[in-house]
Amino acid sequence: MLELVGVVVVVVVVVVVVVVVVVEWLVCRIPASRPLLAVTALVVCDTTLDSLESNVGRQRGNWPRRLLWG
Repeated sequence: MLELVGVVVVVVVVVVVVVVVVVEWLVCRIPASRPLLAVTALVVCDTTLDSLESNVGRQRGNWPRRLLWG
């Protein structure tokens, strides 16, 4: 069971890294003449990362209870 938890954590971390790299690449391609689009992209990126980080923290924090009490 611990191996499964480890695999899930690794997969989530890889997904977060890929999302960050793709979003940073997209943000860098937005021309400076479109600041509203750039700000919108950064806000969406930040919100998405906050959501992913809270989900990872929630999963990481709850795994002992799930192991013990299902």
